[in-house]
Amino acid sequence: MIRARNDLVFFKPLPLIIRTSNGLFLPQPQYERTQDILLAEVTAVGPGKRLRNSDRRTIPEIKVGDIVYYDKRVAGPVTTSEGEYFACRQHELLAVMEENQ
Repeated sequence: MIRARNDLVFFKPLPLIIRTSNGLFLPQPQYERTQDILLAEVTAVGPGKRLRNSDRRTIPEIKVGDIVYYDKRVAGPVTTSEGEYFACRQHELLAVMEENQ
């Protein structure tokens, strides 16, 4: 299990599925390589960035299980015995998917 530090966020990319004009859902692994902005599920979130000259930390806006948009040019791959993850700082994530209420 990964434990993130400071304001780092670890996530696993979600499989990309394209809907055709006929309504069929098809996985498109080759399409994923050409896209720069992808979806992922957050697996670990750090406690927040330590504020300068203080023992206080910023409060993370993201939690484990959130679905986020990320730029693959910013996220760095991390390989562990549990599989491949990606990591970036919290402020580098582009958006968080919100559930319809």
